Amino acid sequence: GETARFLELVPAAVSPIMRYYQAEALVRTGRTKEAAATLEGAFASNPGDLFARLGESYRLHLAGDAAGALAVLQALERDRLRSGGSDGEVTFKVASLAARTGSADFALEALGRAVDQGFACAPCFRGDPAFAALATDRRFGEILARADERARREKGAAGFVPLAIP
Repeated sequence: GETARFLELVPAAVSPIMRYYQAEALVRTGRTKEAAATLEGAFASNPGDLFARLGESYRLHLAGDAAGALAVLQALERDRLRSGGSDGEVTFKVASLAARTGSADFALEALGRAVDQGFACAPCFRGDPAFAALATDRRFGEILARADERARREKGAAGFVPLAIP
């Protein structure tokens, strides 16, 4: 929640993962041109890197190429599913980018898979501006409910008392 502070502390974005996170923070502060520049070149120098591919999708989205951004995401997800990629947080990022491209079905499918993979952070889902257009979709509500329930179950099993999150 402290995006400006993050940008102050983040090292120079050299690796694809750091470029992605820095670009995401820049977008959240309204600095989309700077975000696009941060992502420039990451894919060309690391085309097989997971975050370079996510970054390329994000860069294409920022450039107004929703179809290109979606094509990169779909290829990435096909490869991840084929290889057994099961990092729920990465799947959440795929869902977020898919929502930004306007592909509601792909976004919701990926978001549901993220919960199944263990990324049950409903506050993250609710707080991501990419999902604003999906807020009234029944499927989004169902995914949020599953995420909330999974988080309660896991916290209870670990002995934590869940806190109310606004």
